[in-house]
Amino acid sequence: MIVTDRVRVLQLYRRILKIGKSWEALEPAQTNYERAGILLEARLSFRENKELSDAREISKLIIRAEQRIELAQHYGIPYKRPEYLPPDTAFNVKLSAKKFQQLSRLRKTAQ
Repeated sequence: MIVTDRVRVLQLYRRILKIGKSWEALEPAQTNYERAGILLEARLSFRENKELSDAREISKLIIRAEQRIELAQHYGIPYKRPEYLPPDTAFNVKLSAKKFQQLSRLRKTAQ
């Protein structure tokens, strides 16, 4: 049975809404902020792409969204992870140069 793109998109949207409503942040104080961010981003992304009719483009977007869901659940971060940074680089963290050097040394000694 072939599932149409429309059904896949609706299933994906429902899945994202469920995740957004039940999301637990790594820092409990950030839970409501992250939940609101997930729901807002989903709403805006789906509205932005609602006029697409190219099946290939729709499939690509669905695959990207599913990958992003898996990464978010695995790492516990709902934000899009930059792909241009090395894997051991801090993401969206403001550290002083001294603190960053200390953390770098700790990572090197742990390896």
